[in-house]
Amino acid sequence: MKHCLNCNQSLSQDSIHCPNCGQKSKISELKFRTLISDFFSNLFNVESKLFVSLRDLVLPGKLTIAFVGGKRQQYYNPIRMFLILLALFFTLFFFSISSFLEEGKESTHALKQAVMDNAMLKKLEQYSDEYELNEEQRQYLLCDLIPNAQPYEDTITFGESATLSMTGGIRTLDFYTLSEEELVEKYEPEAWYETLLLKQIKKMIEDPMSGLRYFIGNGTWIIIFSILLISLLSKLFYTGSIYAEHAILWTIGHSRILLLLCISLLLGRLFGGESINPLFFAFAILFGYFLLFFDLRKYFRESLFKTGWKYCFLMIGYLFIMSGVTLATLAVSFLLL
Repeated sequence: MKHCLNCNQSLSQDSIHCPNCGQKSKISELKFRTLISDFFSNLFNVESKLFVSLRDLVLPGKLTIAFVGGKRQQYYNPIRMFLILLALFFTLFFFSISSFLEEGKESTHALKQAVMDNAMLKKLEQYSDEYELNEEQRQYLLCDLIPNAQPYEDTITFGESATLSMTGGIRTLDFYTLSEEELVEKYEPEAWYETLLLKQIKKMIEDPMSGLRYFIGNGTWIIIFSILLISLLSKLFYTGSIYAEHAILWTIGHSRILLLLCISLLLGRLFGGESINPLFFAFAILFGYFLLFFDLRKYFRESLFKTGWKYCFLMIGYLFIMSGVTLATLAVSFLLL
């Protein structure tokens, strides 16, 4: 009598697979080549859970009906699939926008240097006027010491003045040369949230990558909490159902949107763009939310008109939920800075 090496189930001599766990009764010798072969065999197997789940994911209502109906062995768990697609989306998003942010960081550094050079140039101009330097001395001070400086009148500005309008009138020189604490101490923002906003803006402008990490971290929680709340609102419109059904339906719907967004990012790269293609990105979002209408209609089997007005109210509610969750998440993250 032989036994399964995976679960120790007793096997007959002619057994090919274990009746308990499904593993082959005879496994090949463990080699690196075997590991690679098994990996690609599972990855590209059209009958695998991954391919079956992704195939049925694009069909409105099918995955939800199958999973709620008990057909769960052949599918990925909806929450696990959602988290995988969420991680994949943010990974692709990071690589799609990272080059753009690096360029922004270099531009910010150049801007900071230009502002400091121009400030120094003005001081040297005042010094030369005060001590009545001759033309040769002025040439040395104003051109040779700072050869790349622009005239002070051309100082880099934000908007129509040399102030950072979003923070209520901060001099550009102060913004780039003072620390966060020094900025707060000098300009004394009236409200606590202005202080937090000023610090966060300075961090994001000087280090755009930190802003991207901030977006990814908060974006994850915004999406998760929005799904939980829209599922609750959806249950109020369909009183004969339970909350878990709606949580599964909206989780699967958002998984489809994430899949479409991943495809849009890949297409954007394929067609020569180094960053996000706004046309592909917008279409993926709109088409994904449009398919949610068919999810609701197919799963709950209601008329086109009845599903339509419920869908409209749910989308309006979703906008309020997303806005509220976004504000709450940003407020909490500001408080934890």
